Amino acid sequence: MAASILIVEDDQPTAMAMARILKQAGYGVATAPDAVLAVSTARRAPPDLVLLDLALPGGGGLAVLERIHGLANAAAVPVSVITGGSDRPEISRAVADGEVLGVLHKPVPAEDLLAAVAVALPPAP
Repeated sequence: MAASILIVEDDQPTAMAMARILKQAGYGVATAPDAVLAVSTARRAPPDLVLLDLALPGGGGLAVLERIHGLANAAAVPVSVITGGSDRPEISRAVADGEVLGVLHKPVPAEDLLAAVAVALPPAP
């Protein structure tokens, strides 16, 4: 069974481009355009990895990170952050503390996306 990835991204073209790349690589992909749907999706069907935008409608990415890691069935799900901005101290701290695996900067090149996923997941079949 293919590993599942939840892309939490409010910019539809970005989310669709990332989903296409990951599906072509053999991963199962779900998308969520806002904080509320991200948490409910993770609660309903915990993914193997979350790619999380920081600027989201309905709540910031760091709040979503806390809420997903607060779910009993998703507490150990690895998360990589997606951002269009510069590095912020709280993100550097989250990486240092192991709360997130790393940071992807938009626009995310396909090779960077696949490399970030490879850090967290075994290769797709």
